[in-house]
Amino acid sequence: MVERIGIFAAIVVAGVNTLQWRDANRNFKTEQRAWLTVSLPPNNAPIAVGSLSEHHFIVTNTGKTAAKGANGEFVTVALRITEAPRFNYDHGTRIRYPILYPSVPQDGVSELIISGIPKSQPRRPIIVDSQFISDFTQNKIYMVTYGRLRYQDVFGGEHWTHICAVSSTMIVNGIPKMVPGCVEYNDSGDGSDSQ
Repeated sequence: MVERIGIFAAIVVAGVNTLQWRDANRNFKTEQRAWLTVSLPPNNAPIAVGSLSEHHFIVTNTGKTAAKGANGEFVTVALRITEAPRFNYDHGTRIRYPILYPSVPQDGVSELIISGIPKSQPRRPIIVDSQFISDFTQNKIYMVTYGRLRYQDVFGGEHWTHICAVSSTMIVNGIPKMVPGCVEYNDSGDGSDSQ
């Protein structure tokens, strides 16, 4: 009888140890893995008549190990103040970073393009004119940059991150305007991209 209790206790302890080891291993991988963040510097898109508008962003691995095979798309569009971004990547700027080491920021650029171009037509960058600048400074239009990145960590896990940021300060009746859907689009996760 005592032997059976001892065997049962040894099995229970082995099971608990196995669960603790799995939990510790998962926590180690989460704490040590790559974490990519994307930021847009303030006033990152000076606009001038007759020029293309380039919107710079910075991708940084804030994790403790390298990110591998990072790839994705970024889109910058000008929308009327009443429009929300559609998060359509038919004509975005494709980016690829074979490896991103921790704490080493990498630059990226997304050109301002015309919104709503069918996929069958080529991408068309906007050439800034005086009407565009007037509409922008009077808060009739705004520029938004959104993007998505997919990458792997050194443990083989797949991850993704989404970013959406307004490239202008919109003030309506003295209150900054929130762009519907933009804040909610900012997200990250594990596994395949949700979009």
